[in-house]
Amino acid sequence: MSDWKREGTLVLMAGTVNLLAGLCAWMGILSTRTLSGSQHLIVLLGVALAAALPLFVHRLMRQRTSPGDPVILPITFLLGGVGLANLLGTVGSDDIALVTKHCLGLFAGGVIVVLLAGMNHTQRKTLLEYRYLWALLALLLGVLLLIFGRGPGGARLQLFGFLPVEAMKLLLVLFAAGYAARRFGTLSPPRTGIHWWQLRWQELLPLLVMFAFMLGIFVLARDFGPALTLYLTLLVMLYLVTGRAVLLIPAVLLMLTGILLVEALGIGVLPTRVAMWLSPWQITEDHARHLAHSLWALSTGGLFGSGIGLGKPQSVPFARSDSVFSMWGEHLGLVGTLSLLCLYALWLGRFIRIAQRSATSEDCLLAAGIAVLQGTQIVLICAGITGLLPMTGMSLPFVAQGNSALLANSAMVGLLYSITAHPSPQPAPSSTGRYRFRLRVLAWAFTLIILGLIGARSFWIQGIQADDIATRPLMVRLPKSEPHRVTNPRLTAIAQRIPRGRILDSTGAVLAETRDGRRVYPCGEACAQLVGWLDARFGGPSGAEARYNRRLRGYDSTRDLLRLYRRKDLPFFRLPEGQDVTLTISRGAQQRALRAIRQAYPNGNATFVLIEPDSGHVLVAAGTPTFDPNQLNPTLWQQLRTRKDAPLVFRPVDGLYPPGSVFKVVTAAAALEKGVPLRHRCRHIERNVRWKVGDKTFVKSRLSDHPTMRAHGTLGLRDALRLSCNLYFGHLAIALQPATLYETATAVGFQRVPKPDEMAAELPDCGFGQGKILASPLEVANLMATIARDGTWRRAVFAPGNNPSRPVLSDATAEALRQMLGEVVQTGTAYGIFTGTGWEVYGKTGTAETSEGKRKPHGWFAGVVQNDNLPPLAFALILEHGGSGREAARASRKILQQVLPVLQQR
Repeated sequence: MSDWKREGTLVLMAGTVNLLAGLCAWMGILSTRTLSGSQHLIVLLGVALAAALPLFVHRLMRQRTSPGDPVILPITFLLGGVGLANLLGTVGSDDIALVTKHCLGLFAGGVIVVLLAGMNHTQRKTLLEYRYLWALLALLLGVLLLIFGRGPGGARLQLFGFLPVEAMKLLLVLFAAGYAARRFGTLSPPRTGIHWWQLRWQELLPLLVMFAFMLGIFVLARDFGPALTLYLTLLVMLYLVTGRAVLLIPAVLLMLTGILLVEALGIGVLPTRVAMWLSPWQITEDHARHLAHSLWALSTGGLFGSGIGLGKPQSVPFARSDSVFSMWGEHLGLVGTLSLLCLYALWLGRFIRIAQRSATSEDCLLAAGIAVLQGTQIVLICAGITGLLPMTGMSLPFVAQGNSALLANSAMVGLLYSITAHPSPQPAPSSTGRYRFRLRVLAWAFTLIILGLIGARSFWIQGIQADDIATRPLMVRLPKSEPHRVTNPRLTAIAQRIPRGRILDSTGAVLAETRDGRRVYPCGEACAQLVGWLDARFGGPSGAEARYNRRLRGYDSTRDLLRLYRRKDLPFFRLPEGQDVTLTISRGAQQRALRAIRQAYPNGNATFVLIEPDSGHVLVAAGTPTFDPNQLNPTLWQQLRTRKDAPLVFRPVDGLYPPGSVFKVVTAAAALEKGVPLRHRCRHIERNVRWKVGDKTFVKSRLSDHPTMRAHGTLGLRDALRLSCNLYFGHLAIALQPATLYETATAVGFQRVPKPDEMAAELPDCGFGQGKILASPLEVANLMATIARDGTWRRAVFAPGNNPSRPVLSDATAEALRQMLGEVVQTGTAYGIFTGTGWEVYGKTGTAETSEGKRKPHGWFAGVVQNDNLPPLAFALILEHGGSGREAARASRKILQQVLPVLQQR
């Protein structure tokens, strides 16, 4: 088969593949986006151009030139078709003009290929003889770019609407090839290499100086990808010319030194890219998300991809240019990725084969320079996208969008084709033979890197570890914001399509729901910490949104989302739905409680909890400070995080306070359960109190009652609880010993009680709720619920369901405690406060000293309330630095007067 027929057959195959890929992309557009009729026509015309252009160019080539390499043109146009299909997979109605622009670039590139493919050897030789002109033009473009260039992030990329970097790379390859051919083309016999003593610095100096200037310009322009590409191209060209691989060692060390220097000085985006490469999943800069998004795209594509136009590659930064390799991997999966790598390996192999078979040093070095430049770009781009190297921010040849690169690459292909179509009529001189072995080494190196390293890395990302990488979160730790996790945007998108369930109160009133894609909270600040919020920017989900997240969102894990995402475009696919969650609280009672707390204690923070003992259901859990989760924004979030009063803490559950005298109920319960009788004479203050635990003796220098109290005289348990005598309960704790007190406290639900060996040294203080004992308002309220349930403990819950109970106190103990607590309200420390309410109330006041300097003690009141229309309800109130338990009892009455009528209407 002749070369023309082989090329024609391959061109026809490339056009067919381009047609099929374009039609697949168009079908993806039909199923996922809305375009007008004229926009659909533009897409179809672009597909037709990608399919017909290879045949058109082949036809013109047959008329204008001799047959050349039959493989490079079909692969080139196949890559161009891949690029167009990739672009069609991302465009929408707003940017359809990109398709037109890209198609014009493809057509112009085809024309350039035809024109340059007709150059004969003399014309190419003349072209290389103007090497200094090309160097000056490249330098001029670099200076203009440095002065007038524009681009994102301070990088100078564009000059008057085009990217001069692409033209500069071609010009510098022409300069390097022409200079090397002129200076080194006939120095040594075949395969012997040029020894270091044969190289004169005056011959190498112009080449090195020119590249140093260009590298300096690229560094100043903050565009390091082309600078690194050109430097590596220079190194490989030196190896080809000299055959001295040892020269690469100092050159590589010099390159690494420059990179470290730029990294240390923080110039441009290189430090960000290096940091992103070293830690792609934990970033401290907002611009360092690039690698994580690229890995997400590749891994989400998996083995076979999402289909062209059916993925979400737009979420990757610079998806149409720098990250186009990840976009293709998402579209067609590992199969498409490996196919593209094979195409590039074959393409570069043909380039190097052209250099090997060239008859003159000029053609050999020109072809080798183009091959090295293109191969270096491909390796740096693909290795950067897959995480093997830091990202360089360059465009993949013919696949990435950008007409500047498209035209420059087309010119290189045209020059290569002309070398094979119009070789030198003279036989190859002996000086070209030395390049063949080195070019063979270069070909194997590119093949091993592209198919070996990058191919293996792609197999790891898209095959072996695909699910793990696709579901791995990105931890973002920006200087002025809360650290938060960012998930794969594809999984976020599919999760947003699943209707999230509502959070309802016990009457069916809405506490949280999704409206127009936004989570809203009708209960507002009354339920802020209890219901929580969903937004991950502000630490969400939290509260009930986090506790019941799986039920609300309709899936168990991000792996479930990944499976749903990969099946989303299959026939008969249906998304799951999130379930509603019903809480035990009453929205109306919650709002009334918050209003009453602010009225009863306007100048401080307070927390109120109300429990239904029979079921353990929490009916109210409100408090201050609070905020409205509907108003969350970065500024408010920063204020909430830094406020000293900690408004983000859900105080009913997570607020920990010394329980003070309400803990005397626990000490009394332990004494009743163990049958430890005690009568003690209270002198108000006792000094040098001694007690013994095991074989250790402890001494407390001073034990006293509250300063406002007087000496109580000789007391039994009933009067001591009614009058809240600290000295009595201190001695009662000594009589009980730490193990008994610890056992009873933990049995009734207190979780922050020191172990017996830790309690021993402060045993009297622990007996009346001081020392290291801490409790939450919910634990204190549940203590009262346990007493109301005849000594049966049940967990306090915020959602209905199975809630088993266990006996922790005897019926007799519970009855005795109810009577004693009733006397507290009738004749004790809460005397007269609940008179006239019509309620039956029993409870305990508490004054809890704090370690916060001279601030007032906390005021507690916990008890049980009952009237004719409601079952018994246990409650607890703490006034932070409220002064005394009696103040808390007064505030409790005001809150209950607001809350109970709402509960009666349920």
